[in-house]
Amino acid sequence: KYWPVFFGKMKTCLKPGGTAGLQIITINEAAYEAYRARPDFIQRYVFPGGMLPTPSILKALGKDHGLAHLRERVFPQDYARTLAEWRQRFWGSWEKIVPLGFDERFKKLWEFYLHYCEAGFRASYIDVRQVVYKA
Repeated sequence: KYWPVFFGKMKTCLKPGGTAGLQIITINEAAYEAYRARPDFIQRYVFPGGMLPTPSILKALGKDHGLAHLRERVFPQDYARTLAEWRQRFWGSWEKIVPLGFDERFKKLWEFYLHYCEAGFRASYIDVRQVVYKA
């Protein structure tokens, strides 16, 4: 719903020949239709209304808005390690988090979220990419 608006704004903010970089999580092409039809854990509890695009959707959106797809870097395994590190830091900081008013339900939700995402990146169900577009 919002992707065309975002790409349109990106186009209007760039000077002719200007470039823009995006770091974005995408979902596997084969999984997209099922994912789109039924909200998953993250769409329900972490990012309500969120929707991951596929790599081909990103390319089409750029093309539809007059943005050339210059290059991209895909690094799901690196991001899986990042999530594992975040989880360790979250656990290590829990005693500082509790006084801020967060409970066990919050802790379990974030533990599950971090594990869930890490597994998705390791399995290449989702990936993270840096994409460079040119106006």
